[in-house]
Amino acid sequence: MTREANRINLLTFVLIAVLVALSIPIYMGSSFVERHVQKRMVSDIVSIVGHVFDNIANDLVKMLGGQDIVIALYHDEDLRSQIEKKLSLLVTPEIKYVYIVYRDEEGKFRFLVDGSKEDKGELGEKLDVLNEAKWLEAVRTGRDVVIIQENLHTIGATYIKPIVQGHTTRALLVADFSVQKIRKIKGAIDLIRNATLVSVMSALAFLLFAIYQYLRTRAVEKSLYIDKLTGLYTKNYVDQEGVRMDFGRYYIALIDVDDFRKVNATYGEEAGDHVLRELAHFLRERLKGAHVIRYSGEEFLIMLPKGRFRDKAEVINFFEKIREGVKSRVFSYEGNQIKIRVSIGINLTAERSRSLEEAIKGADRALYRAKRGGKDRVEAHDDTSEEIKHRLSVADVRDAIESGRIICHYQPIVNLRTGEISHYEALARIVGQDGEIYPPGFFLDDIKGTFIYTRFVKEIIRINTELLRERKDIEVSINLIPTDIIDETVLGELRSIERKVRRRMLLEITEVEGIPSFNSIKKSIGELRRLGYRICIDDFGAGYSNLINITQMRVDYLKIDGSIIKDIPENRVSRLLTKTITSFCKEVNIKVIAEYVENAKILRALKELGVDYGQGYHLGKPREL
Repeated sequence: MTREANRINLLTFVLIAVLVALSIPIYMGSSFVERHVQKRMVSDIVSIVGHVFDNIANDLVKMLGGQDIVIALYHDEDLRSQIEKKLSLLVTPEIKYVYIVYRDEEGKFRFLVDGSKEDKGELGEKLDVLNEAKWLEAVRTGRDVVIIQENLHTIGATYIKPIVQGHTTRALLVADFSVQKIRKIKGAIDLIRNATLVSVMSALAFLLFAIYQYLRTRAVEKSLYIDKLTGLYTKNYVDQEGVRMDFGRYYIALIDVDDFRKVNATYGEEAGDHVLRELAHFLRERLKGAHVIRYSGEEFLIMLPKGRFRDKAEVINFFEKIREGVKSRVFSYEGNQIKIRVSIGINLTAERSRSLEEAIKGADRALYRAKRGGKDRVEAHDDTSEEIKHRLSVADVRDAIESGRIICHYQPIVNLRTGEISHYEALARIVGQDGEIYPPGFFLDDIKGTFIYTRFVKEIIRINTELLRERKDIEVSINLIPTDIIDETVLGELRSIERKVRRRMLLEITEVEGIPSFNSIKKSIGELRRLGYRICIDDFGAGYSNLINITQMRVDYLKIDGSIIKDIPENRVSRLLTKTITSFCKEVNIKVIAEYVENAKILRALKELGVDYGQGYHLGKPREL
């Protein structure tokens, strides 16, 4: 038996040696063919795109005259449409994306125009780039740059042409194209077969080589999918593998660290990285059997198998324990004892979504409610609930805008000293095709982050501008979120309104905490006040509130959230907090508005505390003017 085994081992060794010997020229030949096919195909397409890009860039510069391309494209929708049509003519099965981007003050690349047929980037949307050094080279030198990369299934190339104005690169004209890898492999196989005329053994050797290539590709794939800091899968994994996942078998959750920027600001970014590593380890230990993914900076995506739980209530309790576990955990770093809190949003009915991306959006809506509800909490999204069944889709909102079914109801804000109406708050509504009136809770979360949301905000501004032109005896406040007032499209709309109308329009800004850039918000508020707008901070006290930030932004009004006001008659803490806020605001010349004035007892308490203005059903319900 031993001799027979040795003989088999020897034959196996010889066979492997022969296969290896045969694989060497095949490997070298196939590698050469791969490079040749790649260079030839990419070269041909780049030469075509480069010639067309030269024409487009020259035409665009002529059309602009002396205007800055970024400002012009942000403000001129017709110009964007013209350029988009030109770019769309370049889109083919091999050239998938053609677009123009610019680099903002924070160094991020953002879309100006996108001529692509699918996955179009919206105006101002951030573009996450690979091989950023090459992009920066194009910006710095003003010369064309070609980036070639080989992904799992395609040979890809990104062709970047700088658009230079006044010796400065102001924008980049970009084309992404790909050639199906199967064409490359087939060409390599045909060339090798015709050149070598090898036997079946050679085919077997090539098969082994193909297996090797496959394993090597899988290893590269793994490196792309694993986050270096935490060791978890990245969003790339979800984007690539999500289409093949049976996501309906999972509960989808998003876990976000509350006010994480304060950890970095207080202890340094290295401490922040340490906390994220330890949090990732904690989640892996508590969520064994689940997919745990670092979805963005301090946000984690969880895909938890449904078979582990008897019902939805058990799922919510499970995540409550996760939240409590994080809250009670101490993260030690270089002698510092760091504590964090998390907000969690869960999609309990992922199987009702059309894609994993849509299922994640359900979890994101729940996470948004958790943040709005004061953070450090768990919220769930359930598509089977009666309210969800009646939600308006993005398409419904688009149709409402185009058919003129966006309206506003107006709730009075009353001067508590004189009893007179100071101004009205415009509350957005959609008139359904069935005649039913839908408040923002039925559609606003679903359209945020889409181009339709910007159109919706512009429509609300337009409606109230027309009202103020007709009714010179009233003042109106409209609601915006922080990203609105740093959005050039929205800012452009506000700038275009005549000053006599601007002086009677107040801007109520919600979600002061968690804003993308405090300095950007502060700068925009300063500009809007110079234009004549008055600024009100809405929902103050709903979460973590910072009076110092309020004073730095030099606002005119501060509206105390109803969650505090409703308890004033019975709750000593709510009364003391309202008194403190009111006293502080009087010192810095900020007027205070109290929400949720629902009865005479609340109204009487507010007057005693010296609150300036009140709003609520006891003072007046929302109605059409």
